[in-house]
Amino acid sequence: MDDSRITGPARHFAGAGKMIELGKGGEREVPDSHLSRFACYLIARNGGPRKPEVAHAQEYVAVQTRCLDALAGRGVLARVGTTGKGTHYVLSRKGLTKGS
Repeated sequence: MDDSRITGPARHFAGAGKMIELGKGGEREVPDSHLSRFACYLIARNGGPRKPEVAHAQEYVAVQTRCLDALAGRGVLARVGTTGKGTHYVLSRKGLTKGS
């Protein structure tokens, strides 16, 4: 299926199934999900930091955001806009020149 036609939450939280082994050698399918990068960001942003996995994800997002802001401050990246999905950057000409 063409992913560009999928909209809304289904685009970011795709359903899937995985097989698990049962006690006597059998298998059965259990529901699972595939998450887009944006879905992972939403979970990290809104999850409870008492859970170690969520706390780690929140730290990761904070560090990456700071790195992007630092590159933008040095002129390597140019901030081009902000949408509901976050801030968007592009390489600036200064960042593409030798010695910058």
